[in-house]
Amino acid sequence: MNLNKLWPKHDRRRQSLCLLASLLFVITNFGTALSIANALITGGEGKETVPDPGWPRGAAEIFNSRSRIAWWEGPPFGGGQYTAEYRGDTKAFNAALSRFTKLNVKTKQLIIYDGIGNSFWLNPNRETRKQAAAKIDWTFMVWVPSNWEQLRQLPAELNPIDPAEEKQGPPVVIEFYTGGSIRWSDVKVPTGLTVIDKRKNNSSSSD
Repeated sequence: MNLNKLWPKHDRRRQSLCLLASLLFVITNFGTALSIANALITGGEGKETVPDPGWPRGAAEIFNSRSRIAWWEGPPFGGGQYTAEYRGDTKAFNAALSRFTKLNVKTKQLIIYDGIGNSFWLNPNRETRKQAAAKIDWTFMVWVPSNWEQLRQLPAELNPIDPAEEKQGPPVVIEFYTGGSIRWSDVKVPTGLTVIDKRKNNSSSSD
């Protein structure tokens, strides 16, 4: 028996088995990895000031409004997308819109919904017993630009960035719920915003 001829074959088989084992490990544990990543979303309750991690200038003043009841940061793979959730009056919301329109960001969206908003942080599973405490009137979403740039380099299946946004850069978004404590007719919408109306009886979009 010529051992010099057998060992190269043995090495190739061992390399193939190692590669197969590695692939099986990745496939088997992918779901677990996603669960762990979801658990890495951080946030908090209340009005305590959240330090500015590098938002566009002026965003911290909006984010840390006294009307905020909760906030959270995602997405799991990289972070940098901050969402604040608010319950307040017309005066507070109009003040937020006024500051919002002054942000030096190319894409500023105001999205309007029917009904009452639900805090993702306070009631992620939409439990009935938590609904009252989790009611919100509006949210504010803002990116840390450096995180947005890193995330858009990820593979498509892990990339949370909308391809349509890549040329304009990271957007800022306010979502408003007309069924809460603020009447839409009392809201003063500044110029310079893209308004997206998602109410059932008035679905339109305008700048």
